[in-house]
Amino acid sequence: MVLGSLGIAPEGAIANTYSGQNLGGGAALSWRFTNPIDLTGLKPGQNNPPQRLGYACWTRDALGGMARTAFLYRYKIMGEPFTDNTYLVPLNGVTIRPGEKQLRSQVVEAEDPAVLKNLPKALSGTWFANNLAPEALDKACIDGGITAGLRQLSKEHGKPIVAVKPAVPVPTPNTYASGRFGFKFAYPQNYNLTTNENNLNDYIYLRRVEDKNEPEPPYISISVYKNPKGRSLAKVRDGLGFDVEGKTKQTTVAGQKGIEFAASGLYTMRNVMFPTPDGKHVVHLNVTLSTEKGDGPLGQDAKSILSNFQF
Repeated sequence: MVLGSLGIAPEGAIANTYSGQNLGGGAALSWRFTNPIDLTGLKPGQNNPPQRLGYACWTRDALGGMARTAFLYRYKIMGEPFTDNTYLVPLNGVTIRPGEKQLRSQVVEAEDPAVLKNLPKALSGTWFANNLAPEALDKACIDGGITAGLRQLSKEHGKPIVAVKPAVPVPTPNTYASGRFGFKFAYPQNYNLTTNENNLNDYIYLRRVEDKNEPEPPYISISVYKNPKGRSLAKVRDGLGFDVEGKTKQTTVAGQKGIEFAASGLYTMRNVMFPTPDGKHVVHLNVTLSTEKGDGPLGQDAKSILSNFQF
């Protein structure tokens, strides 16, 4: 992030005055050097820590133009003792968009100052070449930070500014579709899905990526059993030899009436069974747990799968 030498004399660097550079397109880089480097106790050639010299802001107000946006990025100006190396360290930033009766701001990361290297430089070929008198917006951002800059922007446009929270990206779930049985469901991205079809049933196996090296549970499985004689779900369950624990509850999945029950054995199991719309098959979702409770993350993921299950 080193932008090179100041391009101005040292006495100018500590003059405690505002300076700026026009970057084009209504954007400007403005700064104010407020602190000279303190050489007390320092010696040339040593690993001397950098020191803050002041603050800079990269601003653009195009709310009234075609772009209809504005941004404020604030930086610390850092200097290395006994050198002319000066660079910017990003602090924070904000983007602003117009609304009918108010301006909407959203906190963002300050743009990496390395981007400035791609913008036109002053004739001196250096940054911090003073060719622009900073405006009130720049001064407010430099001295008071982003909050002060927003207040100034609000004053100039005669509209209040409201903060808008950035949208939290929601991971797009994966989808499995069975052409054989005509159903589909979405499952979280942090699961691996495998299938094992045979003459008896269609077996779908879901395991979290974090559990991939575990030799046993936890996992979620979905099996589809043939039921040509239309046996009740309870009889299908009992025919599979489950050691049922507690009461069997009624439930509904994808518009089909089903049952929900717990079973014990080597591992704890949570089970849901429901028929296909034609009644010729029974779908069985099983959550096999080692130590995790049924209402833990795996159980919640199973509920999510059932909630979006479709025929």
